[in-house]
Amino acid sequence: MKKLLLAVLCIAMAFYFFIPTKITGDVYVLTNGKATIAMPMVEIKAYDYDDFKQHLADVKHYSAINCSAVPTKNEIDKLAIKVLKQGPSYREEYKKAKQSFDQCSLNILLFDKLNLSALARTTTDKNGHFSMSLNRNNVVLIAQSERKVLRNTEYYTWIKVVKMGVGFSEKADLDNSTDKSDTLLHNINI
Repeated sequence: MKKLLLAVLCIAMAFYFFIPTKITGDVYVLTNGKATIAMPMVEIKAYDYDDFKQHLADVKHYSAINCSAVPTKNEIDKLAIKVLKQGPSYREEYKKAKQSFDQCSLNILLFDKLNLSALARTTTDKNGHFSMSLNRNNVVLIAQSERKVLRNTEYYTWIKVVKMGVGFSEKADLDNSTDKSDTLLHNINI
């Protein structure tokens, strides 16, 4: 009887670990006016947590060595104004500073240099909803988008860790609390 119970328990555990976990959620932005704006047609990628954590550490190391003397966005803007006000003699200085800034930007370092294979991909529907099925390993969800607000463009970069629990589904919203677009690289922790 004990052997039968043990065999049934082993089969149940094996069955449990092979059933994928469904991750569902919404991608939205909370505005200053307290409105909730759903973000349709946003591609979401899921990466293995441990692999992405190693990638983040590698990128932070690269950034510490190669991006310490990079001008800030504010300094780039001041140089652009200088070019406009004081003429083309500052154009070369602006180009060098802008190139350095661009090479060390969050998007370039964290996403363009990302050479990991996504475990899953999905796109939000017209209401900002998404759903994907994954195995039971912890994952990092990543998404990027933008939206026009009057004459400006707002950029969003969402990074969310999803720790797989014991159930068969997990809820993972991507919203202002997981937006990293204004976060310095060395302040991103997962």
